[in-house]
Amino acid sequence: MLIAIVIGSALVFAGAFFHFLALRKSAMVVDPSQHALRSFGLSMVIIIVAHLITALVFAAAFHVAEFKLGLGILSPTSIEAPAPDFMDRFYFSLVNLTTLGRGDLLPTGHLRFLTALEALLGFIVITGSGAFLLKVMNGENPLHRS
Repeated sequence: MLIAIVIGSALVFAGAFFHFLALRKSAMVVDPSQHALRSFGLSMVIIIVAHLITALVFAAAFHVAEFKLGLGILSPTSIEAPAPDFMDRFYFSLVNLTTLGRGDLLPTGHLRFLTALEALLGFIVITGSGAFLLKVMNGENPLHRS
């Protein structure tokens, strides 16, 4: 369990820091007061790419946690479904990061803890991304105080 806590905590802190840097970089290159649509589009691209990279990192962590560390298994809930491959882990990670939680793949063991932390991170970064985009949509630079 200690390994799952350490890995999960490191992933959450790294993911949060990465999103902070992505939003900060986005705020440095946008000027919503002059180019609202371009600023919104650029911010969306940066945010989506940051979320995809985060989900990819978690998918890799799920793979390592399952096959190298033996922390649990990610298995399909349907008996007919094949064993999950890396794309399935990436899908699971995206669903988890967005806190959607479809339920077609089921983590067991300490892998459940890692998935819970990913959902927590997802809630935090999606909320921050939404707040960021609202400022851009209002024509404000997210780095400047109102």
